[in-house]
This record gives sequence, structure tokens and C-alpha cells, in this order.
Amino acid sequence: MIEAGVEEVVVAGPADVLTDVRASLSHRPGSRPKVDYAICAERSELVTTLQAAAPLVGAAPCIVHLGDGLLEEPLADHVAAMQEDSLDLLLIGDRPAAGGFIGIKPLARGQGPGGPGEGVCEPGIAVFGPGAFRDACRAASSDARATGLHALARRLAAQGAQVEVSTTDGWRRYRGNPQDLLEVNRIALDRLPASIRRGASHHNRIEGRVKIDPSASVTTSVIVGPVVIGEGAEVNNAYIGPYTSIGAHARIEGVEIERSIILPGARVMHVGGRVVSSLVGRGAHVFRDFSLPRAMRLFVGEGDEVALC
Repeated sequence: MIEAGVEEVVVAGPADVLTDVRASLSHRPGSRPKVDYAICAERSELVTTLQAAAPLVGAAPCIVHLGDGLLEEPLADHVAAMQEDSLDLLLIGDRPAAGGFIGIKPLARGQGPGGPGEGVCEPGIAVFGPGAFRDACRAASSDARATGLHALARRLAAQGAQVEVSTTDGWRRYRGNPQDLLEVNRIALDRLPASIRRGASHHNRIEGRVKIDPSASVTTSVIVGPVVIGEGAEVNNAYIGPYTSIGAHARIEGVEIERSIILPGARVMHVGGRVVSSLVGRGAHVFRDFSLPRAMRLFVGEGDEVALC
């Protein structure tokens, strides 16, 4: 978003989520866009969340980017195309498959309600021209059916605004499937800069793009990037392979891990095999039990998935 010209950011969401976001952003060194926060109720419709941010945005052009997805290709290219075509709104979402659009259907310029697009999923990004975001939020106030970006686009188009859709293969969104989250993690780690601070050596071998928080402890380990190791995390006698994110205050010991996400406070210790394409939840404990009798003892919650290889 910075590369696309964004100078100010408004993060909108429930208060508890914004607390976590604020804490995360506070650790970013160097210059960054000004960040404001807009609080909305839990489980609010997307339009309600956007309306909470509207007073902070005003009539300025803006980019609405859902917080649970990432665009693999440069957003700046889409913004430049929008400006060249003098659009009021550009929606960015999934590329259509055979038989129709997976995420959205195209909107013709000036097309009003009732045309193509009914009953389809939301796009992930919306680029609004000057005044268009304010106008869309106002229009939604008088239309209870306007619950998402696609509905806002239809309202603007009905008023004569220039609205178009840009489809892409590069939009990835987390919808509850751990594989989606791992894919979003891959996109984020691919954007690590080539030259970043790696922390002290302590008999480690570190290759590629690796970001280790200064407060993290990494000893006698092999780290092959792209990898991020968060605040206060402990990694000892481990192999951390590509596309792995280690959360704050997590503990990794005697383990090989790659293409995985270890959430804050989790512990993965001496499991006896390589952990691949896995998601370990916040505060979870994964370990190898050497007590007798030898057996697998599992505590698996409703809806969880465990693969034994």
C-alpha cells in the first residue's frame, strides 16, 4: 500500500482486535504512514465497519483493503490503471473461472441495481477516487441491503459513477482454511527486504531473508529464509525452513519446521519429525512424550485436524 502512494492508514475493527494491531505496529522501526484507528462493534457488517472509518477519510481518495487477505501482485499497477481511466471506483478480486466468476462479476460503467452480480462473493480491495468513499458510505446509510464492497459499487454505479472490476489470480484470502492462511503467510514473507537485521550469531547458520526481533533468542540453529521470528521468541537447536513465521514469545526446541506458522506463545519441542505446512495455535503445546507406556495421546478440539505420518 505504501508503494501505491498511501500516506495515511485507518485500521477499522473491534476494540480487542485494534489493541493487537496497535501493539504489532508499534514495533515497526523507521518511518511509516500515519495510523489512525476506528472502532466498530463485534461482528459488524463490512459496510458498518467502513462507515466507522468514513469521518477519518473524508473526501480523500482511498484504498479499502480487507484485513484477512493479500494481493500477490503490485497494488500500484491497479491504482495507476484506475487513474488513467479516470474511474471513481475500481474493485479488485478473484479471476473468473469457467461458468462464471468465483469472487465477483464485472460491473459495466453506469450499471444500476438488478443487473449482473447478485448473490456473489465480495472483492478483496476497492480503490476509491476523490469523494467516492464518502458518497458510497452515505448511500449505504439509506440502503439496508448494502452490506459489502460489491453492494457499495452497485450504489455508486446507479448514481452514475464510473465503476470497473479488475480480476486477478493474485488475490488470496483467509476464510477459515489453514491452507489459505499459509498461502497468505507465503505472500507476506516473499516481501521481506533482502537486507535486514538478523540478530547475534550464537553458533547459528542463517541464510536468505531472515528477520529476527532483537529481543528473540536464537541459538545453535539453522534458519533458511524467508523467515520471521517475533518478539521474545526462543529458538534452540532447531531448523527453521523457508516460509515460516514464529510468533512472539513462542518456544521452538529440537525441532525441524518449514512452511508453517507458529502463533504467539506456542511451544513446539522435540517432536521427533519435521513439521511441514502446519499451523500451531496461540499458546498451544506440541511435544514428544517419552513416558511409558508408549502411545499417542491426543487432545483434539472440535473441528481440528491432525495428520499423523
